[in-house]
Amino acid sequence: MTDDFFISQQVQFMYGNYFNDIINNNIISNEKSDYDIPVLNCFQDNNFNSKKDICSKNRLRDFIYLLKKYWKKEKDGYTITCNWHDNTTYQKFILTHNRVYNSKSQVIFPLVDYHLPNCIKINNDIEFKSKTNKLFWRGSTTGSCDVQNNIRFNIVSKNAHAHPDIDVGFNNMCQRIYLNNKEEFIKLKKEHKNQSDQLLYKFILSMEGNDWASSFPWVLSSNSCPLHNYPFHHESYFFGMGLEPYVHFIPVNKDGSDLVEKFQWCLQNLDKCEEIANNGKKYMEKYQRTDLFEKVMLEFFNIYPKVHYY
Repeated sequence: MTDDFFISQQVQFMYGNYFNDIINNNIISNEKSDYDIPVLNCFQDNNFNSKKDICSKNRLRDFIYLLKKYWKKEKDGYTITCNWHDNTTYQKFILTHNRVYNSKSQVIFPLVDYHLPNCIKINNDIEFKSKTNKLFWRGSTTGSCDVQNNIRFNIVSKNAHAHPDIDVGFNNMCQRIYLNNKEEFIKLKKEHKNQSDQLLYKFILSMEGNDWASSFPWVLSSNSCPLHNYPFHHESYFFGMGLEPYVHFIPVNKDGSDLVEKFQWCLQNLDKCEEIANNGKKYMEKYQRTDLFEKVMLEFFNIYPKVHYY
């Protein structure tokens, strides 16, 4: 894959259903929203806040940082519509860090702390063959407030004690689902482990929580073999080149019913799992390049349209 092809495909992926209209100079219509931010305001006021809370101030500040760095045309007359909440489902031209998988219904934009090249590079990893033959996951109690439909709870509760070499548990108790089900979650609490400790395992599980799994980019970038619930429910910036089961990761059911089976398959197919780990690394290589990230951002803003509001 050439660099130019990557840039073109990534920008097209980010704009989703709106890309052809933008290229053909068609007018994009949107309803007025409390999430509208005049671009000029972002350049004039470092402390600018939208009329409505856009998730965390850090995310808004990070977005304005990227806007100031890569916006290279006239500043006046443009309005950015963005929402940095998790699990956004607006069917409109709005910048967000996540959208429903394959929906193309919003405009995908990277989060500074998760998608920039320096955030997904892995340093001092060990080779696949030197890692321990175990499956690992730690994370927060995020996701659906209905415990029966919560992917993380279902997978962890069914597999925390299902196999001696499967080490999965919650290290951060938060959100309403935990408050409403404390007794169940406390049984599944385990100690925190940092990234370097997790990289000692051959197999690392990633699971969707409020939306896409935030660990997935660095797990793909590692020498470990990723496992992930599949089909995906959400996608983010690094899904642009097409992630495939049994090519870049091992798929598992969202209800946790096949995790032991898939883990046993992994143990019996270590060469294939090493190949999958290498494929994931290869996939992430272009996302790790600062020069390509900058070119993607410049092209993204270069074709950013003036949206017609009604």
